[in-house]
Amino acid sequence: MKYLIVMPKLVGAVGEGYAFPLGIAYVSASMKKAGFDVKTINLNHIDKEVNEILPHLISENDIDVVLTGGQSFLYSVINEIILCVKNFNSNIKTIVGGGIITADPQVAMKALENVDYGIIGEGEETIVDLCNCIEKNKDLNNVFGIIYKMNNDEYIITNKRNEIEDIDSLPWPDYEGFDFQYYIDKIAPSYITGNKKNSLFMLTSRSCPFKCTFCFHTTGQKYRQRSLDAVFEELEYLIKKYNIKFIFFVDEMFGVDDDRLAEFCTRMKKYDIPWWSQFRVNDVDKYKIKLLKEARCEVMSFGLESADNRVLKSMRKGITIEQIERALELVYDEGMAIEGCFIFGDIAETYETAINTIDWWKRNKKYKINLGPISVYPGTYLYKYALERNIIKNPVEFLIKNCPQVNVSNMDREEFNNIMNIIMTELKEIKLKIIKPEILDFNNKAGEVSIIGKCELCLSENRWEKIKMFTITSLLCNNCGQRYDMPIPEEMKKIFSKNIKKLIVKHNKIAIWGINDKIFDLISNIDEENLFLVDISNIKQGIKIGEMIINNPSIIKKLNIEVVIIGVPFLYSSIKTQIKSEFSSVNTIIEIVELLNE
Repeated sequence: MKYLIVMPKLVGAVGEGYAFPLGIAYVSASMKKAGFDVKTINLNHIDKEVNEILPHLISENDIDVVLTGGQSFLYSVINEIILCVKNFNSNIKTIVGGGIITADPQVAMKALENVDYGIIGEGEETIVDLCNCIEKNKDLNNVFGIIYKMNNDEYIITNKRNEIEDIDSLPWPDYEGFDFQYYIDKIAPSYITGNKKNSLFMLTSRSCPFKCTFCFHTTGQKYRQRSLDAVFEELEYLIKKYNIKFIFFVDEMFGVDDDRLAEFCTRMKKYDIPWWSQFRVNDVDKYKIKLLKEARCEVMSFGLESADNRVLKSMRKGITIEQIERALELVYDEGMAIEGCFIFGDIAETYETAINTIDWWKRNKKYKINLGPISVYPGTYLYKYALERNIIKNPVEFLIKNCPQVNVSNMDREEFNNIMNIIMTELKEIKLKIIKPEILDFNNKAGEVSIIGKCELCLSENRWEKIKMFTITSLLCNNCGQRYDMPIPEEMKKIFSKNIKKLIVKHNKIAIWGINDKIFDLISNIDEENLFLVDISNIKQGIKIGEMIINNPSIIKKLNIEVVIIGVPFLYSSIKTQIKSEFSSVNTIIEIVELLNE
C-alpha cells in the first residue's frame, strides 16, 4: 500500500513563520524506517488550497492511505484535509493522530466523522502496527492504542499502549520529508521563533509527571530522557546540514536533572549557538544559571501562570509566588532573557486574585511577563470540570469550533471582561517601551518594517530588520534580551484605516475576527459603525474598544456580512476553514497583513 502524510497548514500565507511540528515528522520517520512506501507534503510551503493539492497528489502516486494530525485547536484544518480526501475517493483510508485524538478520542472521532482510524498517545510504534494490520487484513483489536468506527457508528478503543520507554530507539524526525531546508531558507522569523532565523526545534526528553489543571500531555505522564550522546549526534548533523543559528529545545522540563543539565551545558559550549528552553522556577539556582549562560542559553522560559498562591495551588503547579520571584530575580540579575506568562481564569480565580496578579505585574514590569486568558483544552482537568458543570454543553461542537475560550473561574462575565479590558488597555500603556523607535524602512506591500531604537533597560542601540507585522509580536534587545511589544508605525495605521473605509464603502458591513492588543492598536482611532469586532472566545465577547463591542461570530450571519478580516495570522487557516463551513454569506476572507498595503 502507498501512504501520504500531510502536515496541516498552520500559516495564513506561505513564507510566514510557524513552529515546525515534530510529532508528525517522528511518525513519518518511523514509517519509513519500517519500510512503508511513504510520500509526504508540508502544506505550509504551498500557496494553494487543499482541494487543489491533495487530489492530484493522491492520483499521481496511487495513494491508499492518508495520514495527518495535530492539536485540538487545529480541528478545522485537519477536518478540511480529511473531507478533501474522502470527497475525492471515499475508499481511501484516513488516519489521524496527535493531541486532537488522544485528549478525547470518541469526541474527536465524532467531530472528525470521516476518519477511519485514530491514534491515541505516542504514534511511532502504533502507526507501524496499525499499517501492518491494515495491509494484512488482521484483527484491529490486536493493535494497542487506536480507536476506530464500526459500521453501526459505534467506536472501539483498543487496549492502552504503554509509553515508549527507550526513546533513543526512535529514528530522528523526518525533517527532509517536510521540506525543512525550505523552512530554513524561506520562512520568515515569527513570534514563535523569537525573531530568530535558521531556527531548529528539537526534543531531548518527553512528557512531564506534573498534572497542572490546564495542561494535557499527548505523549503520556511518564518523563523520559534521551541519552545525551544521541542528542548531540542528531544536533551535530542538523547544525551542519541546515546551518542552524538558533535552537529551541522544546522539552517540557529541561532543567529537572542537575547532573544531566551540567553535562549538557559543558557539551553545548563548543557549538557557540544560542538556544532557548523551558524551566520550572523551583529548578533554578545561581549555579545553574551560570552554567546555562556560559553554554549560550539565551532565553529561559517559565510556566508562571499566576502571582497568587491560592490560584497556583488550585492549578496544581507545585510552586509559589515566592519561588517565582526568586527565580526571576536570579535570571534577570544575570542579564538573561526571561519568557513567561500569567493566565487568568483558573477555577479558583476571583476578581481579587486576578487583580493581585496584575498588581504584581505592575510592580515587576521589567520581567516583561505576558498576560492573557486561560484556555480550556480537551484532555485537561479544566475541560473535564467544564463538562461536569455544563460550561461546555456539547464537547463535539466545542471541538468543531476549535476550542473557544470559556469561563471556568469564580468571576462573572462583567468581572472577567473588566480584567481583559485592563490587560488590553491600561497595562499596555505602562509596559516597557523602545526608546525613540525610528522607522528605517516600511515595506507595506510585504507588511514588513525595519526599526532602530534603544532598549529602555540597558540603553543599547538596536536595529531590527524586515520585521513581519502581526507575525512577530515582540522584539528582543540584542544585548540584554529584554522583550518589547512590536510597535505599529503610524503610517501602517493610516493605510489600514484607509483600506477599512474602502471595504465598508464597497461592502457596507465588514468584520474583524480575532481581537488582541495589536488589533486594539490598529482600530483605536477608527470610528466606523459598520465595522464589527468578532471573537469566538466568550470571555472576550462584550468587551468595549472605544465605541465598538466584541461580538459573538453569530453576528456575521445575523447581519449578512460578506467580508471578514482575520486578525490572528497564526490561526488564519483554522479560522478561514471555520468561516467557510459556517457562514455562507461570507465571500471574501482577508488576512490582516493584506490591509497594510496601499
